[in-house]
Amino acid sequence: MNKGEALHSLRKFLWFGVAQYTLLDDTLLLNNIIVKNRFRGQNLALSLIQHAEQQVLKTMPLANFALDVFEKNTAALAWYQRLGMAITATNYWYDLTHYYTNELPETTQTNKTGNELSIQPDEFGFSQVLSNNIRIATVLNENTLITRALPRPDEMLNLRNFFGDKLNALCLITDRKLNFPIIDRSFRMVKEFEKNGYKGIN
Repeated sequence: MNKGEALHSLRKFLWFGVAQYTLLDDTLLLNNIIVKNRFRGQNLALSLIQHAEQQVLKTMPLANFALDVFEKNTAALAWYQRLGMAITATNYWYDLTHYYTNELPETTQTNKTGNELSIQPDEFGFSQVLSNNIRIATVLNENTLITRALPRPDEMLNLRNFFGDKLNALCLITDRKLNFPIIDRSFRMVKEFEKNGYKGIN
C-alpha cells in the first residue's frame, strides 16, 4: 500500500469473521465488520480491528481509525465508545420515497441536457448511478436509491424514466437538519493513534 493512494480497499478474513476497510490517506476507515454468530460475545471483533491496524502500520503510518455507526444501533455505538472512540460528525438519513412516488408538478419536463443516466459498479462493488459520468446516487439491494443531494423535479423525472417501478425507496443523506421524515442518524466516530508508538484500538 502506498500513502499516495487516495482510496485503497483492505479486507481481512479470519476464521471467526471478516472486516472490510478503506484507506483514506492516513485514516483507516472500517466499512463492515461481521463475526460469525457462534463466536459472538467473545470480543473477537476487537481482534479483527487490531489485526488490520497492525498489518497496515507495518507499511505506512496512520493518524486515525474511523467508522460510521447508526444511532439506533445502540449496542454497537456503546461498544465503540467504550473503545475510546469519539463522535466527530453526524449525518441525517431522510426518507424521500414519497417524492419518487407522488405526482410531480404538471410543468415538470425532462432535463434535456443532463439526462444521460447509467449504472456502473464502483471499486467496492456498489452500483453507482451516473448522470453524464457524474456520480449522483447509489443503488442498494436493487430497489433502494441513496443520494446526497435533494433531486430537483426534473432530475426526479429523469430517475423515474430510467428506473420505472423498480425502485421502492429513496433516501437522502446529509449533514443538515431538514423537514423530511427521518430514518436514522449516523455518527462518524474517530480515535487518533498516538504519535509516539502504536496505541490504537484496545
